[in-house]
Order: sequence, then C-alpha cells, then structure tokens
Amino acid sequence: MTRAAIVAAALFAGCGAPAEPASPPPHVAAPPSSIAADPAPTSTPTASPVVAVRGPEPKGPASLALHVERGKRQPLSLVGTLDAIRAPIGDQGLDAWTELTLSVAGKPEKLYVQSSPPGLTLPFEVGARLSVEIDCRRGGWHRVCDGVFRDAARRTLMIVAGSGDDGAAPGWKVGRGAVTTSEVRPSKEKSVRHTHALALESEGARVSVMPHEWKRVLVHGRSFLVTGYEVVWEGERPPDARDHRSFAIVFEKPSAGP
Repeated sequence: MTRAAIVAAALFAGCGAPAEPASPPPHVAAPPSSIAADPAPTSTPTASPVVAVRGPEPKGPASLALHVERGKRQPLSLVGTLDAIRAPIGDQGLDAWTELTLSVAGKPEKLYVQSSPPGLTLPFEVGARLSVEIDCRRGGWHRVCDGVFRDAARRTLMIVAGSGDDGAAPGWKVGRGAVTTSEVRPSKEKSVRHTHALALESEGARVSVMPHEWKRVLVHGRSFLVTGYEVVWEGERPPDARDHRSFAIVFEKPSAGP
C-alpha cells in the first residue's frame, strides 16, 4: 500500500467512529438515576374515648324519701351551694337519714333524704350548685314531700314524688301498670289491696318498673334509675287506708372506664 493510501484509510476510520458523550461540567449535577418513593404516611395515635361505666342496677328493696323540718313555708324554693353531706349516723329518727346542708345566701338550709338499698348513689357532691323545689302539702293524712333537684345547668338530678303527683316530675309521664300483688284483708266485706307496677316515660324513652325495685332508663344519653308503685283498694278498706302512689327518679353520674 502506498503512503497516500495509508493516510486515506486512517482518515476514514477517524471520521466513522461514534464520539463518546462528554462528562457534564463539574457545576452541573448529574440527573438522579431514580426518584425516591414518598415515605409511608404515619398514623397519629388518638386518645381512647371515655366510656361511661355503670354497674348493675341496685338490688334490694328500693325506696327514696325526702324530708324538711316542719314549720317551713311550703312550697319551698332554694338555690345555693351544697356545703356538706352527712351519711346516716343511726337507725332512729333523722339520724337514719342522709343530711344535706345547702348554703342559701349565706344561711344553712338542711334537707334530709332516706334511700335504699345501700348500693344506691345519690347524684350530689360537695361544692355543687343546686336548685331545689319542695312541696310537702300533698300527702293528705300522711305528711310526704315532693321534690325536684337540678344542677347549675338546670338539668334534673333527682325527683322524689312521695305523693305520686305527676306535677312533681316535670318532663315525665307516669301511669299505672299491671297488678303485681293482691292481698285479701280478712273482713266481712270484700277487701283487697292491689299493688301495681308503674310505667314512666320521658322524651320517647319508656320503662316499666316493678314495686320496690330500681330500673335503669336512658333519656337522650343520660342514665336514670327509677322506682315506684301504686296501691289501689277494692271493696272495703281500713279507716286509715287510701289509694296512693309513690315514685322516684335518680340521675346516674357516669364514672370513667379504664
């Protein structure tokens, strides 16, 4: 091969080979080979809701009565702060009652509540603001008191209707239920003492309660214990006997669960 041919072949080879890509300048970052995936979202722990815990309904003979000292003008309306709650200290007279001391315009007012069984918890605490309406004039021969206790937000805490008067229970309807017992009294004429259950209703919630038992009912998420009965005589009755009704309604203060 002549010298001219060798030079021509070398030039042809240099022109035909592909050029390698140049490295980027030092100040230009190379594009990433891949895009990193977004981190997985982490869940924020939320606090567990507070669950109202309520035990079984109180067992044992159910009763609830209200007393104020004689001589006080009736009806009685009080608004004040509950200064003290004294548990029963005996089994005779007012010593067997729970004593509530309400401070009304700086003056102490004492009210008395008697309840059973011991498992029943009254919906009061010292320092709470209460409004109380009491009337002890509706019992006829027997002095009994009707009363409504409300909290500072005017929500019902307790109703005691010793007279059985519907007017003593604002927001509630109370009616006679089925006969539960019938006691025949020895006499020449027919004489039977019938004891009835009661049906109570408030804002669409209904409950039927047997005499001398506590029964739970939920009214718009608020829990109440109710008790009551009605006595109706058939035929001849003893001189001091009369038809009568009694009932009570107690708000259950919920306790937080674990």
